Amino acid sequence: METTITLVTKILSYPLALFKNEDCIFESKIDDAYSLKSLMRHVGREAKVDTISVKSFRGFLFFSIKAPHTTTDYTLITVLREKKIKTWSDDDWKTFYRLMQTAAYLMSIEQHFPIQVINDETEVANQPTLSNNTFVKQDINTDFQDNYQLELNLVALLKKGNFQAINPLLKKLVSINQSKLSDNPITNKKYKLVAFLTILTRTSIKQGCSANLAYRLSDSLIQDLDNLITEQDFTLFTDHLLIEFSNLNRNIPNTYTSELVNSAIVFIHANIYEKLSNHEIADCLSVHPAYISSLFKKTTGISLHHYIIKEKIFEAQYLLTNTDFTFSIISELLHFTNQSHFCKLFKSYTSYTPKEFRLWF
Repeated sequence: METTITLVTKILSYPLALFKNEDCIFESKIDDAYSLKSLMRHVGREAKVDTISVKSFRGFLFFSIKAPHTTTDYTLITVLREKKIKTWSDDDWKTFYRLMQTAAYLMSIEQHFPIQVINDETEVANQPTLSNNTFVKQDINTDFQDNYQLELNLVALLKKGNFQAINPLLKKLVSINQSKLSDNPITNKKYKLVAFLTILTRTSIKQGCSANLAYRLSDSLIQDLDNLITEQDFTLFTDHLLIEFSNLNRNIPNTYTSELVNSAIVFIHANIYEKLSNHEIADCLSVHPAYISSLFKKTTGISLHHYIIKEKIFEAQYLLTNTDFTFSIISELLHFTNQSHFCKLFKSYTSYTPKEFRLWF
């Protein structure tokens, strides 16, 4: 298994340095424009537990956080050039802070690090002296007392398809819980993977994935998991699991700038088998139907009414390919006016009749 330090450099792909007390035990892509000793002296010593401290100096931003350990505290410092982050959005910053939190959490649970003290006895020539009063300092409160930050980071990597970082992070997340769930090693692994599938399903839904699709995938994978016998089976299953959830998360609808629109989309996905209308959605969101209809069309480019129909047709496609329900039952389940109306809408959205779709797909 890869070391925690290697994993940290993969998920936090920025210049960074890790200190144990005053000693730098690891550095990655640190420029010669500043020294490691200066980093610890002027940035690291003010690092806090559960807080990301931010300082700016002459075109650089320095981010530090302290990771408490059973025997000592480790300090992580990350450095960014201000010119490279001028165009960062709020989401970019949230992702970056989440990665910092995840890295600190991973270090806090590590049993030991391969220690290689990096000596830095000399200052770089003509290097600016860092003075405390030249910094602008900001604290960002964080909370990573449980695995939730790891879960969010894993889902973010799945959405991007970054499998290079996913596998070691998955192993780390699964290994955090050392409790024995069964005397049988194979059964013990199965139980832990079921728990992990529950985590992935829950977090994917919270990130905007359709609850119906997420639970279906989870149920299908748990059924496959029940048939595993050998260690090799588990390796292949884990790869398959990651690919399936990666595909699921990449298909999460776009997050729009309007939180009201995002809430409407989440409500539609969660209530796809209910009788949905603009008025019912507006009531749920405590706004006027005309307002949410206008805002939805302006934000997404599609009317709220057509979005509801599109999602119901998408659900009908699943029912046609995975169940033996009649067209009439599907029509009733999804609250179309009648079977004829359902068939007409289905063809207009898919170019197939329900019968043709079931036959071909």
